[in-house]
Amino acid sequence: MTTVTADRRDWTCPSCGRRFRIPVDATNPDRCPECPPAKPKPPSVKAVTVDSADGKPDRVDENVSLPPTSESRSTSSTETQEILEYLRNISRTMTLFRRSVWIFLAISILGAVVSFFAMKQMTDAIGGMGDIDGGSELNNFLQELNGQ
Repeated sequence: MTTVTADRRDWTCPSCGRRFRIPVDATNPDRCPECPPAKPKPPSVKAVTVDSADGKPDRVDENVSLPPTSESRSTSSTETQEILEYLRNISRTMTLFRRSVWIFLAISILGAVVSFFAMKQMTDAIGGMGDIDGGSELNNFLQELNGQ
């Protein structure tokens, strides 16, 4: 039995390094049949930062890649929904905590204001803390209560 072989040349896979014999007129493949397909690189774009004063570009970044598309994202829909629900619960907890802090602060300020006016009224009733006679109005009031 005779086999006819076409002219072939050696080709080495760039991914795994295996050697193959391919037809001379064939183009070089990207990978061998045993290698997994390569992940496609996201297309890159140029990002230009423009100064608003003179309108000239300040900086050009050529290695900026686009965000991944929905096909390339690895999270499934149920995982995404679980993450979003978890974040909603955190948001509710933070809202409750923030409101509690504001209520505590408002009560503290109200208590300070009420205490200030109560102390002011008490010092006015005594006759002031700085009187030289030592609170004569209070002594007169106490004497009237005792009937003297």
